Amino acid sequence: MSGLHVQVSGCGPDVVLLHGWGFNSTVWDAMGACVDGRVRLHRIDLPGHGASPEPRCVDLETVIGDLLHAAPTRAVWAGWSLGGMLALAVAARAPARVGALMMIAASPRFTVDADWPHATPLPVFEQFGRDLAADYRRTLGRFLVLQTRGGAAAGKTLCALRSGIEQAPPTPAGLSWGLEMLGRLDLRDELAGLRMPVMAVLGARDTLVPAAAGKDMGKLNPGLDVVVVPGAGHAPLLSDACRCGEGLLNLCELAEEAI
Repeated sequence: MSGLHVQVSGCGPDVVLLHGWGFNSTVWDAMGACVDGRVRLHRIDLPGHGASPEPRCVDLETVIGDLLHAAPTRAVWAGWSLGGMLALAVAARAPARVGALMMIAASPRFTVDADWPHATPLPVFEQFGRDLAADYRRTLGRFLVLQTRGGAAAGKTLCALRSGIEQAPPTPAGLSWGLEMLGRLDLRDELAGLRMPVMAVLGARDTLVPAAAGKDMGKLNPGLDVVVVPGAGHAPLLSDACRCGEGLLNLCELAEEAI
C-alpha cells in the first residue's frame, strides 16, 4: 500500500493533480475553483509532502507504482513542476491509465544539459542542495521567492504559496527525496514516445523552467500543445488559474473523444 494521501472532490471526468516540490495539494485550490462541478479532482500529496507519509525510497518505479495505486483506473493527469515530471513518467509507463497529460511549468529535464539549454543551471541546482542540507527552512523560503520571481502577480502568488506550506509543511526527508528526483529525472525519451494528447503550460517569465523549453519539447513530441502564459512566472496555476483550468477541460474533452 502506498499510503499517499488523496483528496477527492467534484463530479465528472476523473483528473489527477500532482503538486510541485516543497508544496502540497492546496496549490490547486484556485484552479480547482475554476473547474468546480465539471470534473472530479484527485489531488495527491507527494511522499513527505502535505498529509502523505515519508518516501519509501528514491526510486522512480516505486513512486510511479504508489501514484497509480492512489489514482483512478483512467484519468487525465496534470502536474506542476516536479509533479508534471512525475505525471509524464506515469503517462509513459502506464499509457492506458492516462487519457491526456498536462504539464504546468514543467519539462522532461529540470537541469541544463549539453543538448538541453533551457533549464536550471547545474551549479545553481547543486548549491540549492547544499543549502537545503544546511538549513531546509530558510532554503525552502528562498525557493518560494524563485517560484514567483519575474511574474506580474508575484506578491499575490507568493502569499498563496507561503500560506499553503504553512498549513502542511513538507518534511526534511520529503524535501530531500523531491530534490533528488528533480536532479536525476531525464524523461526526454518518454515525452517523445507519448501518443495521448499532451499540453505544456509555461510561464513567459519563468526563471526555473524557461518558456523557451517549449520549443525543445515540441521537437521531441511534435503533437505537443505548448501554451505560453504572458506575465506568468513559475506558478501559472495560481497567477492564471482559470486559464489553466480551461486548458484542463479541453484536455478532458480530447481524452473522452479518444476512448
